Amino acid sequence: DKTAGLKNNIVSLHRYNGVIYIGTFVKTYTIDNENKINEVKGIPDGIVWCFLEPTQNKSLLLGTKSGIYQLAPNKKVTPVFKGSHATFLYQSKVNPNRIFSTDDESLISLRFENNKWIFEGRWNGIKDDIRYLQEDENGEVWLGTFIHGLIKVTPDYNNITTPKSVIYYNQDKGLNTL
Repeated sequence: DKTAGLKNNIVSLHRYNGVIYIGTFVKTYTIDNENKINEVKGIPDGIVWCFLEPTQNKSLLLGTKSGIYQLAPNKKVTPVFKGSHATFLYQSKVNPNRIFSTDDESLISLRFENNKWIFEGRWNGIKDDIRYLQEDENGEVWLGTFIHGLIKVTPDYNNITTPKSVIYYNQDKGLNTL
């Protein structure tokens, strides 16, 4: 709480290298071994939506209001993608060197290559308030939206930002409610 140094509501939590990371509406914090709350420096003020530990390196990725940031084991913070509201981070099962995220109402992907993250682009045909992503065993990507139902995306893995198909499942397509 505020008396312990935590200012604002908690949005996300993650344990990384034995340390608890706390994302709030305003800042990112850690709790040290003495239960003291410390601010993580180098991340712009604003909501911290999520965390992801990708398997390619020993870093921690943070999805924030200002894009995606990487925290190295030495606690150095570097921007990976400057954008707006990276509300989730999802590592691909088909290609673990790829992560999916959002940039406001766009689906984006980044690829880890030569020890750095490369922005692949915004996906064509998808512009919605995406809240959730799941990749199935066939490599199809399912997106949950805030008010427009589900989106089934069949990626073209040779041209990742131009899907083979994008199908919306909403009340017109058989969902009883949204």
